[in-house]
Order: sequence, then C-alpha cells, then structure tokens
Amino acid sequence: IELQNVLDSDFTLPPADVYFIYDFSDKEDIDQILEILSVRTHHAKFYLIVRGERVNSLIRSRFNHVWKNHIQLESSDLRIYSN
Repeated sequence: IELQNVLDSDFTLPPADVYFIYDFSDKEDIDQILEILSVRTHHAKFYLIVRGERVNSLIRSRFNHVWKNHIQLESSDLRIYSN
C-alpha cells in the first residue's frame, strides 16, 4: 500500500491487481483518476474497490462500459468492479 496524492503532477499510478478509490475529493478529481484507470483497462486486468456515492455515480454515468461487472458487499457501501 502506498499513500500518495494521486493528483500531484509528478505522480505515476503504479501497476496493481487491486485499486481502492473513495470520495476523496470533488467529482472532477475523481473523474481524472477514473479516466486514468479506464485507459489502463486496455492493457491490464484488475479489480477496483469503490466506496462513496460520487465515485459510484461517475462509474455508472461515464465509465459503465469499462466496469460492467460489479458486486456490492452485503451490509456495506463497498462495491468491487472488474474489467
């Protein structure tokens, strides 16, 4: 696990099997990270663990074609998406 500001201009998102994203900022910032991850789906298979209404709303509205498959954990607001 690496703690970084993913919006820093010098940050490069490392490859991973699992990414975790939550409502860490405003929709534009979350959208920026989801866009980077959606491009990455063309070259790699990974899981995306999601928590928060903003990020889930963006996935449903803009990135549903990328992460079609998901499960919602029982008694939780976590969802796990796969590409």
